[in-house]
Amino acid sequence: METPILSDYLNDKNRALYEEVSKEFEILIEFSNEEYYSVYTEGDKAIIYVSKWPCKASFTHELLHIWLLKMGFSITSKLKYDFINDDILATVYPRAMLDYVGNILEHVKFLPIYLKMGFGLKDFLYTFDTPVCTLKEIQWIKTSLEYPILWKTAAEHFIGNFFAVRANVNAKLNYDDCLLFLKATDDDLYCILEQFYVEWEKLDLYTMSSPRFTILYYKLIDDIKEWTLKKSQSIAA
Repeated sequence: METPILSDYLNDKNRALYEEVSKEFEILIEFSNEEYYSVYTEGDKAIIYVSKWPCKASFTHELLHIWLLKMGFSITSKLKYDFINDDILATVYPRAMLDYVGNILEHVKFLPIYLKMGFGLKDFLYTFDTPVCTLKEIQWIKTSLEYPILWKTAAEHFIGNFFAVRANVNAKLNYDDCLLFLKATDDDLYCILEQFYVEWEKLDLYTMSSPRFTILYYKLIDDIKEWTLKKSQSIAA
């Protein structure tokens, strides 16, 4: 099978980053059947999946995810651990949602680094020009939150859509109406997520091992758990 050539994905902008993360991770590069790039990490091994079209910006994006993990700043792994090991949260929020939300939150923290390295905003995401939410989808969430067999999926989509919309960096895609509709759909859940996101944006990357981050993070976990329990009880009533 054909193997990607490392030099096709490196230049003066990202070589130092690659060398830094390579000191702690064995980085492998494999071709993917998808057009977008992704990364999978386990232990001290990281596999970056690339398309057949070399893109240094996309490769750098994945390197930054590895760098966050190296620095102990990966919120994705924390979310998965805390949700999956909680009896209430584990029954509602699947691993795919936790990966999705964690991925978005990590983007918020390393986008400034990516831009400072000299890469363009439009190349930050493969889906940069693709709408991440529609009013029709939020209408489905609003309706489904009241149905016993659908509310868990609706809650999952509410959270995923909120963070996707809130973290949007494409000025051509305006989600003001989506945010207003989400807030009207469930003000309590919306406020939980909004309060966290506002503080997350302000949080300095290098304070993620500080008490400030710990308090912010576990408040989010506790608040979502409390909302989920109340929702579950109201649906069952």
